[in-house]
Amino acid sequence: MKFGYVKTYLLPLTALFALMFFFVVSKTGAQSTNDQIILTWQANNFYPADFEGKAFPSPGSEVVVSLGVIKNGKLADLTSSSIAWSLDGNFMERGLGKQTFSFFAKKTSSGSETVRVSVENGNAPLEYSVNIPVVDPQVVVEIPYFENIVPSNTDITLRAVPYFFNVTSLNDLTFMWQIGGMVEKHEGDGSLSLHIEKPGVSGRPAIFIKTSVQNKNDVFEYMNQNTTLTTQ
Repeated sequence: MKFGYVKTYLLPLTALFALMFFFVVSKTGAQSTNDQIILTWQANNFYPADFEGKAFPSPGSEVVVSLGVIKNGKLADLTSSSIAWSLDGNFMERGLGKQTFSFFAKKTSSGSETVRVSVENGNAPLEYSVNIPVVDPQVVVEIPYFENIVPSNTDITLRAVPYFFNVTSLNDLTFMWQIGGMVEKHEGDGSLSLHIEKPGVSGRPAIFIKTSVQNKNDVFEYMNQNTTLTTQ
């Protein structure tokens, strides 16, 4: 596909990535001075293998919460402890030694799910909670030129990188690229090759690119990203 002008854009996920380290574990009940509860959670959705942040659930994502208790500096054996789990103030389940709890995120984006655990281990119950942010799926368009300025007469490849979609692989996603009146559809492949020709007499014209990513198995899960390129 050829175009006479093309600016690069990187989706501003600064605020979202800053949230990657937002992890709340708060005490809500009495505990022994020697006991410490640790709650960790993991969202089972898609993100790049080299992603170093914490993956947040999007609506519909499975989330697994795990419990550990440190007693006198050692990991406590909870096999005989009664452990109860609640989600957003609603009791969900209880069992001996039940150190994991899973659920599917139902909140819309910009909300959060609150998981609370209560552990009875012979002393006063230990009660902790964790707030888990729920976000929309995201798409980052990677363009290998500073400030999206591309030299003329250049072949470039744009790459759409999806985050937090409820799929297991790129093969479950459809990528659509719209440039002017032209559309390219790629199944399971988030790359687009362009040839950038010499700009016109107007100087550094811009071309606008719309990238859409759709979950093949869920018509309601999609995300659009607009990108602007310029040439020189």
